[in-house]
Amino acid sequence: MKNIQSSPPPRHYFTREPQQPGTVNMHIRPINELDPHFHMPWGLFLILWDKKQRDLFGLTDVIDAFEQIMQDPTEKRNLSPYMADMFGDLAILTKASHEIEIYHPWAATFEDENRVSILLMTNLLQ
Repeated sequence: MKNIQSSPPPRHYFTREPQQPGTVNMHIRPINELDPHFHMPWGLFLILWDKKQRDLFGLTDVIDAFEQIMQDPTEKRNLSPYMADMFGDLAILTKASHEIEIYHPWAATFEDENRVSILLMTNLLQ
């Protein structure tokens, strides 16, 4: 997903710098870093690519923010169908992972134990 800047829809936000003689390296930079449409999703991409930032913000929150930004038709146009599909898969995997993280099977027994305790207390009081 690091080559998203070469995807056709957001390509108009970037320019390729002249290649250094004798190298195969190509550098791509933003044309206008002050454009708000550039910053909205791009900041989230930078967070996704940096493990420290991703751990700091939390993958689930970053994906949720990205999904919220993509509700805007202007922003949605800047994402190719392939990249939208990739982010959809990432969102599903992230949500599933989050649900597994918050699943606590022992918590399901609290309600049952509470009912038993209430029954015992009512029987003792009678």
